[in-house]
Amino acid sequence: MRLSQTIRLVGILSLTLLPSCAWSNINNRVVWNAFESHLVPDDTGLFLATLPVTLPLGVASIVADTVIAHPCRVIDDACRDAAEIWDSDNLGFDEAYYTEMSFLPVRVLVTPLVFTGSFLGRSLFDVRAPMSEAERRAELERQIEERAQRLRRTFVAWLQEGGKDAYVVNIDEWHVSFDAPMREALAGDAVRRADLHRGMLRAGHVAIGNYDGELGLRDADPVVRYMSVVYWPRGAEKPSAELIRTLRNDPAESVRLVAEGRFGR
Repeated sequence: MRLSQTIRLVGILSLTLLPSCAWSNINNRVVWNAFESHLVPDDTGLFLATLPVTLPLGVASIVADTVIAHPCRVIDDACRDAAEIWDSDNLGFDEAYYTEMSFLPVRVLVTPLVFTGSFLGRSLFDVRAPMSEAERRAELERQIEERAQRLRRTFVAWLQEGGKDAYVVNIDEWHVSFDAPMREALAGDAVRRADLHRGMLRAGHVAIGNYDGELGLRDADPVVRYMSVVYWPRGAEKPSAELIRTLRNDPAESVRLVAEGRFGR
């Protein structure tokens, strides 16, 4: 690469980094937010595996935000800033008609300068107008919903992967999007069912949505029954007396022993 090309490349990269202060505000990076929400996996392993694809796309989204999206969004704000020069409250034709008339050429000349300065300042820096109480509440609700959506996607991914990670996301409430993945996980093979019950019970979810921990205690496979008894939350309500009796008389000795230890004799 020739020196002139190198200098040009460095210059372009430097220009894309100038608005980093503005980009630090989550509300100023619409392209990145869309990219992160829809294309960046929440699962750590999948995240690392897709880095060769997501990394260049992430850089492209940052450049798109800083060079195109955010500057376009501040044009209206810059226009309003420039229009304030012509606000009727700032004009005193009733009290000083001739003085105001003499300043009209100055206002005409200053208007594009104010627009340009406002546009560049808002494009490069995080210029935030004070938020009203309603706007603050709306922003807080948006952040809460965004976090809830992120947790839901992670939980669904965990179900679809067969519950391999024993530490399931501790969901606060059930969502309709969990129903089908949970049915599929409950219908999986013995290893998948054991991992599912281990994760759900370890997280303290004995019964939530269409998940019922007692299904693990009644499972046809002794390993699944064993895992379900071992990870049954100590502070949770015990299974029915009939089910506990069944577990104490289970054909598998390991299940009988852990049932006595967990639920008493």
